[in-house]
Amino acid sequence: MSNSPKTILLVDDEGSVREVMKMALEAWGYGVWVAEDGEEALLMTIVKGPRVVLSDVVMPKLDGMTLLRRLKKWDPGIAVILFTAHPSLADAVSAMKEGAADVLTKPIDFKRLRHELEQLLGGNDHSSGSSSLSNSSPPIPGPPPGTPRLQRKRELRPQNEPKKEVRSQKSEFRILSPNFLFHSGS
Repeated sequence: MSNSPKTILLVDDEGSVREVMKMALEAWGYGVWVAEDGEEALLMTIVKGPRVVLSDVVMPKLDGMTLLRRLKKWDPGIAVILFTAHPSLADAVSAMKEGAADVLTKPIDFKRLRHELEQLLGGNDHSSGSSSLSNSSPPIPGPPPGTPRLQRKRELRPQNEPKKEVRSQKSEFRILSPNFLFHSGS
């Protein structure tokens, strides 16, 4: 029921997460559509027919688990990968029993995601047609080689100045963290 063999629908209610993941997916050569919630994703899947749906679990309107169930009922062959910032073994097992291809945790391990997508979509290199990871496919966007890593400097705040409380969601911190997108290779 898909229009293109290399299309992915990315679903997350956090715009910054969608943008970072979309950049990586496009760099790997995939066509990417984005949706802000499960309801929009369900409609886009029916209309556009992606081969793979990457979806956050916790979202407004229609959560990722409910989206998974509805997509599998509509098209049992569609691949759904769920990701979450709040992982639990019970939820992962439940998702796999419902038909999820995988369950990933935030921050996303891009190497694992890329490998999973290549397995599901039959590889994405443009020369050999091989489904294994290769050096010929586009790299994950990142800083140029030799770029120094950001480090926290305690000496920037005078010692007599009171501490100011700064609050951010875990996902915001992970997006700002250089390790979210730029892995040192492990």
